[in-house]
Amino acid sequence: MTDQAYPQPPARPTKKPLRAPSPAEIAKVRLLGHWSGFFTWLNETKRLEVSFFPGEPQACPAHGGASGEAFRFFPDADFTGGGICNSCAHVRAANGIDLVAGILQDLPDGHGLAAEAALAQSVAWADEYALEADLPPLACPASAVQVGRWLQADHNEAPTRYLISRGLAVGRLPAALRGIATMPAKGRFKTKPPQVLALVRAPDGRPITYHYIPLSEHYGRAPEDAPGKKGTAPLDKQIGIAGAYIELGAEHAATLIVAEGVETALAGAELFARARPEAGPPRVRAIQVGGGLKSQVIPPDVQEVIYLMDRDPTALRTRTPCTSFALKF
Repeated sequence: MTDQAYPQPPARPTKKPLRAPSPAEIAKVRLLGHWSGFFTWLNETKRLEVSFFPGEPQACPAHGGASGEAFRFFPDADFTGGGICNSCAHVRAANGIDLVAGILQDLPDGHGLAAEAALAQSVAWADEYALEADLPPLACPASAVQVGRWLQADHNEAPTRYLISRGLAVGRLPAALRGIATMPAKGRFKTKPPQVLALVRAPDGRPITYHYIPLSEHYGRAPEDAPGKKGTAPLDKQIGIAGAYIELGAEHAATLIVAEGVETALAGAELFARARPEAGPPRVRAIQVGGGLKSQVIPPDVQEVIYLMDRDPTALRTRTPCTSFALKF
């Protein structure tokens, strides 16, 4: 990205320190977006017979083809590693670490491991692969806890219905957006409203935390007087979030759209696709955290930046030579 150093304001303190993450939580976050390579590596080095084709039925890696093609990876498995077998008791998980542990539990002919041993083996393999693939370490221990909470949000109807309520066309939901349904709450409020959780990345691309947007009970924008406000899960002062962003589009593209908010960013991507279909999908970033537009570090391979701003004074600075447009709404 860039070797320049930028001042990092401290993250907001929490009421109490975040707990230390478990080895499994660290592995889940460290391998985000690297599951294709991990499962291919397992197939080649550990003889775990699994083909990484998200969404396509295949023989179960635990019991083979005894029940036909009962296993499949979830459509977002490249990002999360999750999958399910309709015939196995434990081969069903929303993340790759627990999925591999389930496979090891359900191996036939008495070769299955106990749950604790299976999880430990899955984590050990993940650490071995991360070392061989030279994956970067976590930004800080607290990021494993916060990103782990984002991973647990599996109610994807929430962000889909929310974006539709904002007038946006929703094809494939961006991998960074997840949701949670209505939950029990403490105090005078009987329930917590549904939320959209958006994965936040540091300037170097590592996942660090999540940004949350409370919704109404019908999945529209929550009223101003509703309990709970949008914000970013804190990180115990361990890492600043200047230059942080939410990735919503293609990871590698010549054009980068940078916007103040998820909805504005996705609307800009729609307009770009209509105006310049020959250009292909742009890279899209929402800046709801981390110091605003002026703190963004522009990737060196970007040739064009389109800024979509609210109607307020904003100082723009790009970090690399490129064509820049500033559009105000």
